[in-house]
Amino acid sequence: MFQLLFKSAMRVGSALVLQAGLCARWLLLLMLLVIVMVLILRNGLDHSSAGVEELKLYAQAYLIMIGASYVQQLNGHVRVDVLYGCLSQLARDWIDLLGHVLFALPFYSFLLWLSADFAYASATVREASTNPGGLPFLYIMKAALPLGGLLLIVQCVLDIFNYLARVSLIQSVKS
Repeated sequence: MFQLLFKSAMRVGSALVLQAGLCARWLLLLMLLVIVMVLILRNGLDHSSAGVEELKLYAQAYLIMIGASYVQQLNGHVRVDVLYGCLSQLARDWIDLLGHVLFALPFYSFLLWLSADFAYASATVREASTNPGGLPFLYIMKAALPLGGLLLIVQCVLDIFNYLARVSLIQSVKS
């Protein structure tokens, strides 16, 4: 029963991060369209709009914050360890497991802890842009931080459980 519940939770978490990643793809398209619009307005029509400029920043904030968990799910992040590729699969899994437990999960938790109050305070006063013609919902952009932190925590926990399973499987096969 517990194993079934655990597997279901893993599938739900993985699907959540996957859907966030698919949203990030659309945000990239939106951001590119807004950039083209800014260029046309500024260079072609000699007009600029603070609201349109800020829309680009909003899309970029969400793209980065929710896209990071998707990149982590795909294991597409950059590795700087030169020796990593020369190690056995078991050693790489141990390095990844320890890296997630000792560095990634505490950092993501700290990000969520710091940004939750920041975003909540902004939302309670319905903070708006101070730029003339800016967007009236700055609090929505600030909400990208805790949302991204939460998605990163979900993916990090999923990765930890996957590495634990792989390490125990590899070690049981060797025994």
